Amino acid sequence: MTTPTQPNFFERLIAKVAPQYALVRALAQDKLVLFGYDAATPGTFRGSSGGMGKNAGSETSKMATDRMATMWDARDLERNMPIVRCVLDRVSQYVCGTIQYQAQTGDDQIDSAYEAYFQNWMANIADVTGRHNFRMLVELAFRSMLRDGDFGFYLVRNGPLLQLQSIESDRIGDPNKVSNQMDEGYVQGIKLNDLGQPISYDLFRRERKSNRYIPDKSVPAEQFLFLSKPLRTDEYRGVSWLAPVLAPARDLYEVFAFERGAAKWAASIAGVIRMTDTLSRNTTSAQIAWDGVTAAGENTMAVTPNKLIRLKPNEDVTPFNTGNRPSGAFAAYIGAGIRDIAMGLNLPYGFFNMAEFGGATVRLEAMQLQRTFARFQEILVSKVLDKVKKEVLNNGIALGEIPATENWNNGRWQFGPHLTADTGYDTDANLSLLQNGLKSAAAIAGEEGYDYEDLVGQLIKEATILRDRCAAAGIPIEMVAQARFPEATSQIAAINEAMQPATGPTIDEMGDGAAK
Repeated sequence: MTTPTQPNFFERLIAKVAPQYALVRALAQDKLVLFGYDAATPGTFRGSSGGMGKNAGSETSKMATDRMATMWDARDLERNMPIVRCVLDRVSQYVCGTIQYQAQTGDDQIDSAYEAYFQNWMANIADVTGRHNFRMLVELAFRSMLRDGDFGFYLVRNGPLLQLQSIESDRIGDPNKVSNQMDEGYVQGIKLNDLGQPISYDLFRRERKSNRYIPDKSVPAEQFLFLSKPLRTDEYRGVSWLAPVLAPARDLYEVFAFERGAAKWAASIAGVIRMTDTLSRNTTSAQIAWDGVTAAGENTMAVTPNKLIRLKPNEDVTPFNTGNRPSGAFAAYIGAGIRDIAMGLNLPYGFFNMAEFGGATVRLEAMQLQRTFARFQEILVSKVLDKVKKEVLNNGIALGEIPATENWNNGRWQFGPHLTADTGYDTDANLSLLQNGLKSAAAIAGEEGYDYEDLVGQLIKEATILRDRCAAAGIPIEMVAQARFPEATSQIAAINEAMQPATGPTIDEMGDGAAK
């Protein structure tokens, strides 16, 4: 809808002299507007986008200032608002549930050596402060990226060890100077070359007592792992994932507080005692009948449960009407607000309230969530996990702690079972695809959070234990696990018979010639 405009002086003059021509001219002007983009001329009934000055560059001083403001707001809401805290907790939990590395060099022994070496590094060496294992570091980094916009790991050489130092977003560059950085080769703590490639990062220390930022060091880009989810190719510093929902979330946060206070106030007043004789209000006997007086000078009386009170002839009790708070309209508003937040974060509404969905809708919601989580995991792999793995294995090979091989860098990451809304349905679908040759057993095992080779090894180990224990007890395997191994005894007997050496004919069978 465009804003109606009044004719100017020239158009009014034409209308006086030639009204028919003025009408044709006005219609032609309207047609010119109709054939354009309505969004380009929103009119005065809608807010302005700010145009080129606000939206052209992604790293202007204004954008940098806004980025910092959204980060502070997101940190505040994370601490105080349950919905924001829940979103960050759940997404971090699903994306970084389990993080395991599976080497794929082509040599089983080297694979085992690499996995054992990297597992020990993840559990005992990764954090330079010694407080967290690698999985926890990655989860905290991912959560910080969602909340603050970006995060960094500095690869520290601590003697022969390679360790990680965590750098939160506000410690990359000086947050007090983001609004007046005019150097084209410097973007909020990141130094760039002529091609726009990051060549170093300026890191700051934050004093615990005063929150004062002190320059720490400038580290080369190849030693710094920068984690972000950019919205534009021109963007160097990430903006909080929560940015589009911070205003709606704070509205909900304040509305909750207001309604909670109103409900508590209404519930705190049981009723009102009215005196029909206005003259007795100021008598001494009437004043003694009350238990106390509020700060405003109003008389009060304590309410005692299950107590029968006899009223005086000039008194009447009126129950207080609480207004049925919170009302149905309030609940509907909260639901609409949560839907707005869900769409702003590219999450289905079922992520917050699964009670409203069922059947195929639940599976659709789960698939959408899995796509979102898989995208986040891809960012983690490309920007942090693969780079860390490469540096750690390189360091181990250089120190002679693990053997070198041509395919030393080949491997993949596992993040635990995929999110599913119907395990039985997904299992049947996977079995059908497997039987028809459309999906591999390794792919199915990976979706469940397992390494296929480890899974096969574990199955063999369990079958061997069951065979040996049953043989020692003199009972068939079917008595212990009939559904799992329905023909185990006959299969083991056939294997044992096939493994016996072949015997030739006896002398009696060969006759006298054989005896000679």
